[in-house]
Amino acid sequence: MESPDFNGIETYLEEDSLLRKEHDDYKKLKKQIAKLEKKPFLTSAEEREEKLLKKMKLKKKEAIMQLMEKHKNG
Repeated sequence: MESPDFNGIETYLEEDSLLRKEHDDYKKLKKQIAKLEKKPFLTSAEEREEKLLKKMKLKKKEAIMQLMEKHKNG
């Protein structure tokens, strides 16, 4: 199950290809971050990568929320 913020997203994924792409990208970023977070320690390059991935994930989440809001409001 996805984050509580994405409640009802399944309804819109089938009809909105942009939303589906953003959601897929979000899930990929989430997996990449989880992989880094499993490491006992990170190199400085990995720390920079983790920060960048988290920023990208946040931007994807914001885009998803905007698209969902458009659908909810008609």
